[in-house]
Parts: sequence; C-alpha cells; structure tokens
Amino acid sequence: MQAMTLNEAAQDLLNVMNKVNTNHEPLVVTYEPQKSVVIMSLDDFNAWQKTAFLSHSSTRDLRKKAGKIGTSAVQRKPSAKIASQGKILGDIMTPIVATEDWSALA
Repeated sequence: MQAMTLNEAAQDLLNVMNKVNTNHEPLVVTYEPQKSVVIMSLDDFNAWQKTAFLSHSSTRDLRKKAGKIGTSAVQRKPSAKIASQGKILGDIMTPIVATEDWSALA
C-alpha cells in the first residue's frame, strides 16, 4: 500500500483518485498532526463492506446453529444390561483431554 502526504495528494487530487480507481490499490494519506486516512475506490470499498457483512452473517448463523445443536440433542438411556456399568470420559463437546494437551496428541 502506497502512502503520500496530504500536501502531495491535494496538489494532484484528480490524478490520485484516478490512480486509486485504476490500480484498485488503497492509498494512505498522512498529515503529521492528525491520524492517517486511507483513500480507496468506491467499488473496492463496497466489495469490502459486502465481504464483512457476509462474514458477520455467516458467523452469526453458525453460532445460532451451534447453540441449537447443544440444546436439541436427544439424550439416550442405556439398556438395562449395561446401565451403571461404564463411565463417560468425554465427548465431542467436552473431550477427556484438556485443550492445552491437544498439541501433544498430534
């Protein structure tokens, strides 16, 4: 990502805008007493916004589905022959091995 000072950008703003639109490369504009800003094409910005929205939506949907899986699981009872004969050590949601120890298993 290229950078230029505010004075440089202001002197030739139309060419700066054309270059950003043509190259689809954002430009950092700096001005010492202030925080820097980024100039990017509107098409690139809209694509970035859409990607961020879809990513957020997907994450939200996955979290909802994961919550439903945990609450809607059917609990089965063992047959009378094996009832109280075993011990549950862990499952997919709560494995027997601590998360910190997983690297040792690989």
